[in-house]
Amino acid sequence: GLSGGARVGKNKIFLTLQAFNNLEFARSQKLQKAAVKIQAVWRKCLAERCFIITYCCVLMLQSHCRRLLSTKSVDAMLAKSYNRGCGIQGEFTAAERDIFSETNATQQQSAQNAEMRYTIK
Repeated sequence: GLSGGARVGKNKIFLTLQAFNNLEFARSQKLQKAAVKIQAVWRKCLAERCFIITYCCVLMLQSHCRRLLSTKSVDAMLAKSYNRGCGIQGEFTAAERDIFSETNATQQQSAQNAEMRYTIK
């Protein structure tokens, strides 16, 4: 481009109008590409910031929902186990009560026998 449209002086370069317009066009193209790149990077930064805020909000919402669901689940399990415990206690039969009372009576009798041995000697 500039070989026929420029003359070199001692301190300056003199351009023809066509060479000057070619240089200005190339310069404006470079500036436009740089501006587009800067705008794209800025839009990307804003989008990332927006995404991070949205992502954190979603995580917080999920955490609260999980906590509520687990609390309901634990409450249901506790109520169920309490009801089962009442049922088990209700099924404690008279025969089992007798066995339990016989075991206690035997233990009390052996304790009394041990006391008598120590008092006799």
